[in-house]
Amino acid sequence: MNIAIIGMGPFGLCVLETLLRHLRDDAIRSSLPGDEIQIHVIESNQAGAGAHPVELPDYMLLNTACGQLDLFGSRYFSGTKPSPMLSFMEWLRRENYTIDDKGLIELSGTGREIGPDDFLPRKLFGRYLKWVYQSLSSTRIAGVEILYHPTEALTIRQHLGAEHITTAQGEVVIADHVFLTTGHTANKPQQALARFLEPYPAAETLSAIQPGSEIAVAGIGLVAIDVITALTTGRRGYFKPGAHPGELHYQPSGLEPRIHLYSRNGLPFFCRPSSSLDTSGEYRPIIFSIDAIKKARAAGNGKLDFRGDVQPLLFAEMSILFYCRHIQLADGGTLEALAAPLADAWWKGRLEESLLPYRKRFGPFDPKSLLYGSTDPTFATSEEYQQSFCSFLNRDVQESIKGEEQSPFKAAIELLRVLRDTIRVAVEFDGLTHASRDDFNNVIAPMINRVVVGPPIQRGMELLALIKAGIVDVPFGPSPELQYSSDESGWHISSTSLQQPVSKKVESIVIGFLGSPTVDKSQSPLLLQLLEEGRIRPSKKSIKGAGIDVDPHAHPLNRHGTAEVNISVLGPLTEGSRYFTYYAPSPKSRFRAFLDADMAVSTLFKCYREQTRDNYNTITQGVS
Repeated sequence: MNIAIIGMGPFGLCVLETLLRHLRDDAIRSSLPGDEIQIHVIESNQAGAGAHPVELPDYMLLNTACGQLDLFGSRYFSGTKPSPMLSFMEWLRRENYTIDDKGLIELSGTGREIGPDDFLPRKLFGRYLKWVYQSLSSTRIAGVEILYHPTEALTIRQHLGAEHITTAQGEVVIADHVFLTTGHTANKPQQALARFLEPYPAAETLSAIQPGSEIAVAGIGLVAIDVITALTTGRRGYFKPGAHPGELHYQPSGLEPRIHLYSRNGLPFFCRPSSSLDTSGEYRPIIFSIDAIKKARAAGNGKLDFRGDVQPLLFAEMSILFYCRHIQLADGGTLEALAAPLADAWWKGRLEESLLPYRKRFGPFDPKSLLYGSTDPTFATSEEYQQSFCSFLNRDVQESIKGEEQSPFKAAIELLRVLRDTIRVAVEFDGLTHASRDDFNNVIAPMINRVVVGPPIQRGMELLALIKAGIVDVPFGPSPELQYSSDESGWHISSTSLQQPVSKKVESIVIGFLGSPTVDKSQSPLLLQLLEEGRIRPSKKSIKGAGIDVDPHAHPLNRHGTAEVNISVLGPLTEGSRYFTYYAPSPKSRFRAFLDADMAVSTLFKCYREQTRDNYNTITQGVS
């Protein structure tokens, strides 16, 4: 039996680790016919590291706390043999990494011990991922061989029941089954962005930006923060602690440009809390439950409208947790006991009435405005807009400092992450009506990401310091207009939502966002070949392009809607059919990757056993 894994980043590691866990099981191994199993790993870059190359500069940080990262899923499946492997934090401590008094990572062992809530350089995670691959690939299981092909897969074509993979080195790898886990594949450049600068790799693509020049960054999220950090900290500027918690002061190096930040919605990001409970799988929802979503689906025609059917349940859950956490911190008691009467009020249609005394005591909480912003985002002046932006971000920084356990605000909005699997039940595999599906993918999902997929708290503090220092500003408000100069000397950016309009000229604009990998606009020769020959199709879940359409067993659907059962697709390539696939597989809120890999591997081995048995029966019947 031959198995190929194309793409050995975090999702490829997840599949490889799952395969080896199954093959270590004597019952499973003995049930597979044949003496030898070969696992072919096809990866042209650093095996394991994926989007976390070890050459990244130190200032490029993860937005996930290190205590929440672990690529060895086996230990979380009951009934499996204990894995001797290490989580990210365990590996860091074994390697003797510590943090010095300036917050820098060192190997001397003289700094403080790394804790579970630390946000660390991505390159360290890349080193861990490479070590995970080396650990897995050196695993010794009788009859199992792992073969590494340091090249790119160009085509997959079926011949005589097997998949023939051609590579850039001219090899042909023959596999009974292919796992496609290539991660965030690049798209062809959009015509509208043809004159923009790419954000990555930052040191190379941003080197042409001159000190003192005026530029803009299109986007206010993780990628935009990477760009800003590369142009400030990456150019030898540094931050000093201020007099108050969460306050920093920026000391320029003189090499920075002047950076104008803007986005379509004009809303600031939310920072990750300084400490997270990571209660996915442990939190017991009282309103927004999987059962409630299934009942809502049964009550209709099987399709849901997210804003009408799903969102009210989600917002009620968030509001109840917000006020119950306030009561718990002020008066004590358990969340379960405090929430029970409010849940009862919800089902009787009296939640708003029951929350009135809590709103009077603890203040308002409006999940809708937090998620979507004001319904009328009009500001008198640029200064008023920037002041509103900074005020919101500063409030979030202060709440983030408290941590999820001590901040009712953070606890409530983190439910958008904690209950991500419930959202998946509502939206995946055509769970929404056509109109709601596009609304979710184009508007709602990006807004949820803005709330719970933000940068570490340090980045929020730094952005406020940079604005105060005059290095960065946010002058335009939502959805400014862009016009390229007729003399090709730069861009004119003009506000559209300010009563007193503002216009500025910049020399260049840097892309501050990352597009989803799409099938029809991909730069990948492999995806384009599979699409052209009809073995995959776009999920058509978004008017902006979509990933590969897959069935619940992770098989891609071909142009006729039939599953290609010899191929399994996991990870970002499935965005559209699946929801929120942009993460490193890990316990709790990111555990879905391990479950999906386990399902795909279990299905593979089951089908292979059945197919082999049927072939054997056919042969023996023919002989008799």
